[in-house]
Amino acid sequence: MTTDRVLAIIGIVIGIPAFLTLFLNAQWTQGTLVLMFVLAVIGYQAYIFHRDRQPMFTILTILKEVTIHDVEGKTAICKRFQEMRTNRKGVTEFWFRNLAQDGSISNILIDGRLPDEQIVSAGTTQVCRKFNRELEKGEKLPMDLTYTLTDSFTARKESIVHVAALKANKVTLVAILPKPCISTELYVTYSGQQSKLLIAPAISTDRRRLESTIKKPRLGTHYHLEWTW
Repeated sequence: MTTDRVLAIIGIVIGIPAFLTLFLNAQWTQGTLVLMFVLAVIGYQAYIFHRDRQPMFTILTILKEVTIHDVEGKTAICKRFQEMRTNRKGVTEFWFRNLAQDGSISNILIDGRLPDEQIVSAGTTQVCRKFNRELEKGEKLPMDLTYTLTDSFTARKESIVHVAALKANKVTLVAILPKPCISTELYVTYSGQQSKLLIAPAISTDRRRLESTIKKPRLGTHYHLEWTW
């Protein structure tokens, strides 16, 4: 908050009692000021509660692209590009979580360099990028994540999955295949419930590129771009 804005608010607060005395007697003025103070305290507490419930980041856009390099599905490269906005001041790091796929994950890079921290637990990998300064609230920044997948797409039916762990405005999933697919679909699962089919993915004329866009994915859901080849 700027100094000019603070001074303007102080001026308004000081002027309220004088304004009220033009229309109310002393008792009504005092009672009104007390009520206004109580409402201001309640409003401030509601603001603090809402602020503390906000995630550190809002993801504006995510593009997750998987390119499979051989017809056996043994080698693939996953690239994730995202733009995000900070919801709080003083943020110093960002974690990519839920990196999981059949096979193995290697050669993980964040913005072209090795992660500052990496945790492997229960079959999933988490990697961290630490910023060289504290970020301001409302600051936007792009990030990209790349890694190699080995023996991850060897079955007749395969998929790539997006886990909606953070609030996001738009997520795009892209699969680039080494051979044409027979069929494809996009579906969502939530808390182990039965899957629900969504709008069918777009397919290139050679049936080797699949793309789906999800607007405002629901938190906690898993979106599956699946294909048969």
